[in-house]
Amino acid sequence: KPRNLSGRTGRGDTCFSAYITERLNKGVEEALLFAVALVSFKMEKPGPFKGTREEVEDYIKKYY
Repeated sequence: KPRNLSGRTGRGDTCFSAYITERLNKGVEEALLFAVALVSFKMEKPGPFKGTREEVEDYIKKYY
């Protein structure tokens, strides 16, 4: 779950593109986990996502 909701714009685009990208090399469950975590992380800051894959993976370890 996101800790705040200040970055609400672009959620659908972010989720879809993350899922499609992950599905190139991963299964459905792993791709969904990454996409959902990335969107949750993205929602904590307004504007486009500017984080790294490593930050998303750390977010998954901490919150999922």
